[in-house]
Amino acid sequence: MPKLGTKAGLDITIAVAAVMLVWAMASTFDLFELLFESVHRHESWELDDLVMAVFLISLAFIWFSYRRGKEKIALSEQILEQQHFLARAQQVALMGNWELDRGAKYLQWSDQVFDIFEIEKTQFGASYDAFLAAIHPQDRDVVTKVYEASVADHTFYHVIHRLLMADGRIKYISVHGDTDYDSQGNPLRSYGTAQDITRQRKIEHELQRSRFALDSSPDAFFLYDPRVGRFVDVNNTACQQLGYTRGELLEMNPLSFALVEPDALERIFQQLQTGEIEVGRSVCRYRRKDGSEFPVEALVRRFEMEGELFFVAIARDVSSRLKSEALMRQLSTAIQQSVESVMVTDVHSVIEYVNPAFTRITGYSYDDVIGKSPAVLNSGAQSPDFYKQLWGTILSGEIWHGSLTDKRQNGEYYPAMMSITPIKDEQDNITHFVSLQQDMSDYSKLERQFLQAQKMEAMGTLVGGIAHDFNNVIAAIQGNAYLARIKLDEGSKAFEKVKNIEKLGTQAGDMVRQLLTFARKDNVDMKVFNINSFMKEAYKLTQAAIPENIEYQSHICADNLMVNGDATQLQQLLMNLLNNARDAVESVAEPLICCKLELFSADSCFRKKYSDLKAEQFAHISVSDNGHGIAQYRLDKVFEPFFTTKGAGKGTGLGLAMVYGVVEAHQGIIEVDSEVGSEVGSGTTMHIYLPVMQKQAVKELIGQSEISKGHGQLLLLVDDDENIRQATGEVLKALGYKVMVASDGGEALDCYNKHRQDIDLIISDIIMPRVGGIELLRQIREADEHVRVIFITGYDNNALQGNEDIKETVLSKPFSIQALSESIHAKLMAD
Repeated sequence: MPKLGTKAGLDITIAVAAVMLVWAMASTFDLFELLFESVHRHESWELDDLVMAVFLISLAFIWFSYRRGKEKIALSEQILEQQHFLARAQQVALMGNWELDRGAKYLQWSDQVFDIFEIEKTQFGASYDAFLAAIHPQDRDVVTKVYEASVADHTFYHVIHRLLMADGRIKYISVHGDTDYDSQGNPLRSYGTAQDITRQRKIEHELQRSRFALDSSPDAFFLYDPRVGRFVDVNNTACQQLGYTRGELLEMNPLSFALVEPDALERIFQQLQTGEIEVGRSVCRYRRKDGSEFPVEALVRRFEMEGELFFVAIARDVSSRLKSEALMRQLSTAIQQSVESVMVTDVHSVIEYVNPAFTRITGYSYDDVIGKSPAVLNSGAQSPDFYKQLWGTILSGEIWHGSLTDKRQNGEYYPAMMSITPIKDEQDNITHFVSLQQDMSDYSKLERQFLQAQKMEAMGTLVGGIAHDFNNVIAAIQGNAYLARIKLDEGSKAFEKVKNIEKLGTQAGDMVRQLLTFARKDNVDMKVFNINSFMKEAYKLTQAAIPENIEYQSHICADNLMVNGDATQLQQLLMNLLNNARDAVESVAEPLICCKLELFSADSCFRKKYSDLKAEQFAHISVSDNGHGIAQYRLDKVFEPFFTTKGAGKGTGLGLAMVYGVVEAHQGIIEVDSEVGSEVGSGTTMHIYLPVMQKQAVKELIGQSEISKGHGQLLLLVDDDENIRQATGEVLKALGYKVMVASDGGEALDCYNKHRQDIDLIISDIIMPRVGGIELLRQIREADEHVRVIFITGYDNNALQGNEDIKETVLSKPFSIQALSESIHAKLMAD
């Protein structure tokens, strides 16, 4: 029976009291008699029967109330049990629930949420703003954006944010939620869960770090499951070494790429499984996906996890090590039998042995140097830091390789290549040094040329790669500028602006050609121009490159000097010289740079010194500075490619090499005067002598050319660049030609086959997708060997290299309208 203190007991007590009250009132006011009389009029009921009926009804009501109370008790106990279970589950799962009343802006948390946030209930504002204040400041905007987006989109809500605890700890919280809406779609309330996933995140981070370390290992890692007969994990190094994807390797076993006997591998597995050995070692070869092979050293261990057996293999690619070992053996043999200089010293740098080649190269005999230091060869050409680095290398047990300048017994300097190898005892202590030195006197010039060729080839590849696209852009700009200019009035401001665009485009194209010329050693674009005006313009351009603290003087003679040269290259020449001068005076208290142009007439001494000169007069350009100068022993190297006296990162060594090449191309002379010191007057002066053109020669070289017009001839223009097709097509139409266009060689071939009888000339790019210009010409000439073709290209003039049978005109982008029109006219006029 329920207790009276419970909700069910209270219901029963009220029901009994109500029945008794009704019974008393009925007795007091004779309600039973009245009811009996009323009933008796219709039926033959007795009063006792009525009383009994009322009593039974009362008992039924009392019983119903009792049952209802009992059910409420059971339901309440069930709810309490579920609430207790939910609280325990949330506590175990580190999860709590929350509810946000959007109208009242009231946020309700379960106890577990307060525990997760480590906030006392009395300290929590019970609002969304209070929730935002509790999370990490950097996550607040993200949480709000994700939540509001889910409300607006009627979607579930999920976000992971951080908590910044008072002691600096970081917690990670995963929040899930949903929102209820009214019939008009307005949000009423949001509810959901918040779970502390900090431990999970830490485990994930640990796994990520472990995985990163495993994938970053230089050795290949394999985890092999013998039960399924394949790998269950590999690292990135394994994939990179073998050339397979991770998925492909996980379908393989060791015999899929390891060139070992199956029995030998099985024997290692059995020995590991039985505990006969702890580590299995194997030296074998692996075969890559492409069929190539490489040597490895592999270590195999057994590994048990949850009662299951695995094998872990670590494989190291020893290709480089084996090559190094073979090289060391060859080096040792070479030192013993070499005709080059070999010197052995003890750890204190006392010479104990030299070979006969040492005597031949240095002039010192065996007895002259035994017991002495290698410093007898010191020429002073190397700085103390050079030897400090050398000794630091060899004393650390490493081999030193390098070039230096040494001094023979007779005082003569000679260049040498040298390597110094430490010799160690069994305790890994250095006991001796072996020096192998080669006299490079006979090879220094050849070496410089070889190095220059290699560097120029690399630069040519780089420049050629960007020049094509860059020239396409310039050609399109020039073409569109020309079309715009011919539609404008010559005296208008717009006409001058467009004309300037054409001029700038031409200058940009000249710079690209200059780069290609320098890299490929092509012919320069020589034109007659007034170098006085050139120097004035160059002075304006270079002022921006000279800091204001440097005094810059410029003196240009009154003589009108005409030279035949490439203005773009000479501009670069002057910039290089001024940049060197600027760097030279960087640490000078009162820096000064002076640039001069004057007429120079060659005297007998000058002619004797340069007997190959034919000119009588020269434009003498000099650039001088008051820096600290260049040492005399370095003056003969300043024009060598990649030689620089500047500090690390301040020079490429190409500036003066390019200056030298430009002067040579202009049949000029370059000289350098320099003094080392800090007194007034010291510094460096670069002298450039360019032949001055006589008046008659100038008249012969300078001519005025007019643009050749067309007369309705049909031209087929082929280029994969839409801008080139559009701009050049419009230019050709403006010149009086009809134009058909094609985007590649395949489309051009179809067009030519349809209109063969009408097409007078083909203008085609060389490098195009699908079918290039050269292949297009070959296919067309199978049917028509007399077809006229002009090639245009954004690459250098060697674009036809390797196709010596192709003898066609080639225009480099960007080309001038005049050059294009003249080339077309010449082709159309040819038989």
